[in-house]
Amino acid sequence: MAQKTESATLQQLLERLPTDVAASFSAAQMAALETLWGHEHGAKNHPVDMRMRFGVGSKRFYAVLLAGPESRPGARRCYEMSKLAYALTVVAVLGLFSLQAIFLRHVF
Repeated sequence: MAQKTESATLQQLLERLPTDVAASFSAAQMAALETLWGHEHGAKNHPVDMRMRFGVGSKRFYAVLLAGPESRPGARRCYEMSKLAYALTVVAVLGLFSLQAIFLRHVF
């Protein structure tokens, strides 16, 4: 039988493992996994956390804008955006804000 954990996402991960492997974790190993999982995937507070869903025809899309100070330790591999990609992203975000403002003005 698989181990039980408080984290639903970690529990789903354990359920995907072979039963004998999931059952082989000791209590100390499970506690370490819980701690690690919480630090890596726990709720983060961002000064800017905007999430929106919208539909275009029969398709549904979502957009997320997160911004805040860097808190990850050490150097991480980053993919730099070209100036064109950066400019297009800024234009798209500003366009979404404008559309949202227009929509809210007409609704309220």
